[in-house]
Formats: sequence, structure tokens, C-alpha cells
Amino acid sequence: MRWFVGVMCVVCFGFAGLFEQAIEEAKKEEKLVWVFVEIPRCPWCARMRHELLESGVYDEALSGLYVVVPLGREEAIAKGLRAEYFPTSFLIDPTNGETLEMLPGYMKSEDFIEYLKLVYEIEQGDK
Repeated sequence: MRWFVGVMCVVCFGFAGLFEQAIEEAKKEEKLVWVFVEIPRCPWCARMRHELLESGVYDEALSGLYVVVPLGREEAIAKGLRAEYFPTSFLIDPTNGETLEMLPGYMKSEDFIEYLKLVYEIEQGDK
């Protein structure tokens, strides 16, 4: 039992650290933050993760605009990000922590990329 509790603490603190690192990196590089919230055994989560993150599409199209942070449901809740449908994407302004957009559910990679580019352009225009 101690082993399980220890592992869970490491996992929770590890994700929390990744989130904070992403916020700091995004501030320094003038990027937005894309938080990708998923749950285990979710076929739509796995599909979106594969199409965007594992395939390299994100790196080619969005890495210059966003810092991505994949989180599980519990880690997202701990950061104040509540999702009811999965996957859910949160687009966050790192300068003030404001959630700019919440996108529940799966989106085709082409549509998702175009939407994230549009949000980024609008936010850059407002500054």
C-alpha cells in the first residue's frame, strides 16, 4: 500500500510540475498553452492523441504557437480545469492563466489545427 501511495504522489507532482513548466515556457516564448485532457480507455482520446501528438502533426503545425500539456482528468481538476467530455482541450493565456477556449470532444486534426491557429492570431492581435 505504501508503494502505491508513493507512486501516486510522484505521478501527481510530476504532472503538476509539467503544467507549471509549460506555463513558464509559454510565457518566455510568447506562446499559448494547449492542455489536452484525456482519460484511460477513451478511444476518441487515443485517436486525437495519435493524429495530433504522436504523428508529428502538432510539431509541424503548432509547436511555434503553443506549448502542449497532456493531463489526465484528476490532474486537470487539480489545476481548476473541469472537463465533462473527453478528450477536452483548454487553450490558456499563460500571462494571466485565463482559459481562452474550452473545446470538448474529438476534432479532426485539420479542423483542430486551423482553429488553434485562428485563436493564436486573434490573441496576438489583441496584444
